[in-house]
Amino acid sequence: MPHTSLTWIPMNVHNGLQQIIQAVRYLSLRSFHNKGSQELFLLTE
Repeated sequence: MPHTSLTWIPMNVHNGLQQIIQAVRYLSLRSFHNKGSQELFLLTE
């Protein structure tokens, strides 16, 4: 069953990275919203 392992691991890592990216974007938008800064948001779009 190496095939399932090789496909499952990258998908798991990818999903983890997506969650991290969304969390960072959410925190960044919260942090910079009061300052009116959209720079970080535009960089991550």
